[in-house]
Amino acid sequence: MTRPAAGKADGSVTLGARLAKGGAFGSETFDITVLALPATVPTFTVDHDWTNFGSVAQPIVNAVLGSGSAIYVGTQSEGLLYSEDLGSTWQAKTAASGGLACDQVYSIAPRAQSFTSGPSMGSRNGIEAPT
Repeated sequence: MTRPAAGKADGSVTLGARLAKGGAFGSETFDITVLALPATVPTFTVDHDWTNFGSVAQPIVNAVLGSGSAIYVGTQSEGLLYSEDLGSTWQAKTAASGGLACDQVYSIAPRAQSFTSGPSMGSRNGIEAPT
């Protein structure tokens, strides 16, 4: 199913699974709602020039998430960069500093009072921090 366009109704799909263990078999279905795209893309504005990422010279940016005055930037090889003052100053969370399994962060997703990030291929590289 393709995600419905902005302004269209949410879609639905039923997924089925057949499970087997030893000689036992079972099946289950799951009804999923696919939300339509939002009418507008969330944006945030900063008044700083993002040329100084602290100890990182010129990161290749894969993902950005803004929440209040906090900004999180997922990078190709520098881990997760984060700022708590709209980009005036930056800190890095990397595999070497702890908290990440690797330094490639391709996506960042908000959760209630925290965020999670991770690389591609479904790795279990997730971290949480206040937003």
